[in-house]
Amino acid sequence: MYPLAKRNVLNDNKLITARYRYTTLQKKILYLIFEKMKFMDATRRVQIHISELFPETVNQAIYTKIKTESKKLRDLAYNFEEGGNWHYVGVIGAVHYFSGKGVLEFEITDSITPYVKELKGNFTTLNISHLMSFKSVYSQRIYENLCRFRDTGIWSIHVSDLRFMFDLEHKYRSYNTFKKNVIITAQRELEKTDLSFAFREIKTGKKITTIQFRIKQGQQHFPFQDEITEKRKVAKERLEQLRLSSKQINIIMSKVALTDIYKTIHYIKNQPNVMNLGAYTWTVFTEHYKIS
Repeated sequence: MYPLAKRNVLNDNKLITARYRYTTLQKKILYLIFEKMKFMDATRRVQIHISELFPETVNQAIYTKIKTESKKLRDLAYNFEEGGNWHYVGVIGAVHYFSGKGVLEFEITDSITPYVKELKGNFTTLNISHLMSFKSVYSQRIYENLCRFRDTGIWSIHVSDLRFMFDLEHKYRSYNTFKKNVIITAQRELEKTDLSFAFREIKTGKKITTIQFRIKQGQQHFPFQDEITEKRKVAKERLEQLRLSSKQINIIMSKVALTDIYKTIHYIKNQPNVMNLGAYTWTVFTEHYKIS
């Protein structure tokens, strides 16, 4: 078994931005499942040893917790929309526990495979060691999204969209409570990882409506900042050539990873007979990346 620090998990970005109710422990189980799925055979079964979840001594309370959380996994799913369609994608078909071996065995559904094992683009690489260290599921989720925007150094999202993604429309109702339990908690936990962040609150009138995360590497601003700044400048220039407005460009730059911007620009430039280039470009970005 490889040390966690040397193991990665790949996630389709649709899973990272999906809405769901997984707990911190359930997410840790899923991270291990996804990482092991690349070695999965035709039986579609993945095994996890209890020690991978709890490296220290395991008592009866922990066994009970693992049993409860694992059983609930079967009934939970990722919920996301794509091109006007909605998808409710479950991961676990069945779960088995072998007490003599301390092993959990999961039967994996066919529907999750395209989002984990057959990835061709629009995915993010995540380090398992950091994901397994978090105590808060919101720290896990914010870390995932910051990893999506490693190359830009900035992630902006409306507060309402973040609440929806985290299924928190009816919890932490006041913004200050939400900020304390979600943003500040994640900020403290991520300080111990490869990605930390500062954040800026943007108001509409007197109400805070958007949070802008500024990604950092340790105590320093994201590395290769000069190179990133130059790439952002070139991307803006190319978007201008595609007849987008300054407002549209700013929205794209804040919501789409830089590598994805370049890929999409390349795709658009290779489309023949486009009548209204600006309108077509905006439609491609808004529909593919669900922005407005």
